[in-house]
Amino acid sequence: MEESTTVKLAKGLALQIKKQKTAKSLMVTLTLNSQEKCLLHWGVSNGPKAAWQLPPEAAWPPDTNAVSLAAVQTAFTVQKTKSRIQLKFPAARDFSSLSFVLFFPDEDRWDNNNGKNYCIKLPLAGESLFSPTEVLRKELSDRQVLFRQTYHLAGTELAAAVILSGEHYLIKLYSDITGRLALHWGINKKSRYEWLLPPEHLRPRGTITVDDKAAQSDFIQIDGLNQLQLEWPADEAVQGLTFVLHQLDTGQWFKPERNFFIPVKNPPLADTALATTELAEIADQIIQVETGGNSWTLMHRFNLAHDLLDRIGTDSQGLALLFVWLRFSAIRQLDWQRKYNTQPRELTHAQQRLTMKLAECYRHNTQAGRELIRLILSTVGRGGEGGRGQRIRDDILQIMHRHKIKEVTGHFMEEWHQKLHNNATPDDIVICEAYLAFLRSNGQLDIFYKTLAEGGISKERLETFERPIVTAPDFVPYIKNGLIADFEKYLQLLKSIYSATDLFSAAEAAGHCLDDQLRDRLWRFYNDRDNMNITVMDQVRSLTNLRHGLIDRLHTNPDTRCLRDLLYLDLALEEFLRLVIERRTKDFSQADLVELLDSVLDNLIINHDDESLSSCFHHWRRLRESDQSEREWVLHAGSVLDRVTEALGGFIDYYHALLQAKAEHLGQAFQADEWTVDLFSQEVIRGSSAYVLSTLLRRLAPILRAAAQLGSWQVISPGEVSGKVEAAELSAVQARVFKKP
Repeated sequence: MEESTTVKLAKGLALQIKKQKTAKSLMVTLTLNSQEKCLLHWGVSNGPKAAWQLPPEAAWPPDTNAVSLAAVQTAFTVQKTKSRIQLKFPAARDFSSLSFVLFFPDEDRWDNNNGKNYCIKLPLAGESLFSPTEVLRKELSDRQVLFRQTYHLAGTELAAAVILSGEHYLIKLYSDITGRLALHWGINKKSRYEWLLPPEHLRPRGTITVDDKAAQSDFIQIDGLNQLQLEWPADEAVQGLTFVLHQLDTGQWFKPERNFFIPVKNPPLADTALATTELAEIADQIIQVETGGNSWTLMHRFNLAHDLLDRIGTDSQGLALLFVWLRFSAIRQLDWQRKYNTQPRELTHAQQRLTMKLAECYRHNTQAGRELIRLILSTVGRGGEGGRGQRIRDDILQIMHRHKIKEVTGHFMEEWHQKLHNNATPDDIVICEAYLAFLRSNGQLDIFYKTLAEGGISKERLETFERPIVTAPDFVPYIKNGLIADFEKYLQLLKSIYSATDLFSAAEAAGHCLDDQLRDRLWRFYNDRDNMNITVMDQVRSLTNLRHGLIDRLHTNPDTRCLRDLLYLDLALEEFLRLVIERRTKDFSQADLVELLDSVLDNLIINHDDESLSSCFHHWRRLRESDQSEREWVLHAGSVLDRVTEALGGFIDYYHALLQAKAEHLGQAFQADEWTVDLFSQEVIRGSSAYVLSTLLRRLAPILRAAAQLGSWQVISPGEVSGKVEAAELSAVQARVFKKP
């Protein structure tokens, strides 16, 4: 058996390495494409990183001299235009590699492979002369190869390929790991991070079932290599194969940093969702911790997000990935608690670290990055300083003691208290709101569960907490009013920590960052938020002015805490803008809509740097100041609406391109509900000022068309036509061919 490879050296030189194996010996011939004087400085070893040993003297060619206790030197022999050395080793020996460097004495130059030394594997008796990669390369000649990869594992190799052969997929595996080798494997249907038990008819003969997720198939030793082939019908092929290798004689397991994955039917989603290797590695790290069986909570998630920000920096693609991940968490598609209890103060501290880090990132980021950081903040509550997290535990106990509610099992309040004590989360805002609704309705349980459902919590979710809530609340009439007063305050505490857009909490937290005038305007606006005597237009006008004041304050480069609290206040004001307009949209006149469109455009460009939208805003503002009674004004306004619609479409397309592929990549790996994945970017837009703008456009456009007497149809290409008008039943003419109009 013979194998030959060539190594490229510096200065255009090349070294051919030929190995010839017989039952008793291994011959290695080194041929240099030069007549230049050269010395082979060499030793033997048991791998690329193993210590050199002095070769046995029987293997020394002529003109070989020992130069140390671990190395010898042999001169190349010139033969015509080349020079050559031949080494002969016995088949039975205690080393498996030839390690060497080259020395060119005329130039006083060493070639040591950039400090790594050269290393040639010397197959032992029973081992293949050819590497798994070389065997696979020959096997794949003239085949339709869908995937090919070589994995390097502690001095050994695994070469893998997927081939489409007629109506079947063939998965071929070759390894030079010695001894008995087994494939410990499962299949993936939706995500590469699944591990599902393969159906029996897709398993090779002799496969055993390890558990409900994995099978084990033994490799076969042929010509010194371990080999295994899986064959799957094309119409039954799954997304891929996940596995590790098990050396049965030693019990050693082989795998890279994560499990091996071979895509079979579908290419990896990361090719389109993730722009760089770094981004793909971050996504893999997120998916591993979210889908593994490890202990995991919101606290761990926020701590990881904090650490990943150092790697992401100002990369908008990385920030978008971070937002997609944390939004899946915020909409309850990821575990909030798994095999770990988190005290409230620990979670609030993790929130505080993350939000302060995000604020600091905002300070040094691009405009695109700042927009994404605002989105990330919207998925994470502000957290707590000064013992606010501890108050979650303390205050619920004080309420129970104040109203003489006993800490005994089998009661709603005690079960909720235990959950709060061990793992308070944003779910507790909804539970508190539901309990208040229950109290105000004089104990109607249907109101309690309806309020929970509206907040995204089912009765089943309550019962599956690690500290479950399985008992319905009790209604005690004589303590109703006291409980309502106490739990209204408790709700505000929860919102101040876990809610990103609660206006009262945000205003209270950011108050120290505002001057007296802006602070007074803010609280006046808050106190009048439900005043029906104030028009929506006045409210929106005041809100817009407040947001401009906040942006001016942000530009003064405040300290990090102020920066964070101002951002949360801005998020809360933007959310209020959306709510106040959406709940009154049907009541607006043309004049109202014209003014509101101005304000909403103004709000949208506060945070989104878009030249088209900015141009539309200034055009609309100039148009508003002219006489609106003329038909020409209506036509002019209609043309601006068309521009706004086009610019809004660009805004929506931008976020869809930025977020949707990442949502599909992560969502499928998380096994998130299908609708949360399919509608991901759409739901993000729905929660922004852009959706409010879209709503106003849909209301105003038909009003303007009617005022301009344009009718419901828009003429795209005017022209004259003539022909015969005929009224007929479709069934009577559907087979006719009309030769004239």
